[in-house]
Amino acid sequence: MNKVFDIVNYSKKIIRKDEIKKFEIASYHYETTNKITVKIPLKFINKLALAMSKAGAGIVGNYEMCSFRLNGTGTFKPSSISNPFIGNKDKINFVEEVKMEMRCEDDKIDNVVGAIYKNHPYEEPDYDIQQIKFRSKKAESVIIMLKK
Repeated sequence: MNKVFDIVNYSKKIIRKDEIKKFEIASYHYETTNKITVKIPLKFINKLALAMSKAGAGIVGNYEMCSFRLNGTGTFKPSSISNPFIGNKDKINFVEEVKMEMRCEDDKIDNVVGAIYKNHPYEEPDYDIQQIKFRSKKAESVIIMLKK
């Protein structure tokens, strides 16, 4: 609430606090960041999450090391020239994996992807990066009802 009063006071003090009957935020500012999603065998998930966090991923507001994890089954068929960490060449393989998502700012992406390659056991880590939007705490516009 004080932030809204600050907005009112900032606008050349046209409106005094005692003149305001009610106010509400009409719209918020939306910010853009990235979400990195990676799939990895369960045995390696905590090591990778820590490495990605140290590289700058997983920050949400005042919280660090934030991630979402979902268990599932990964499938793949290594070619004859591949060097699979798990599974057999030229055959379809099924592996229990964890899909982990973490937020990551633009300036940290290279470091975080580097941490994935350094700490992931697979020859070809499966990851993707998506640009996302989220609502910030900053009000873009307010509705102010005056007493008179």
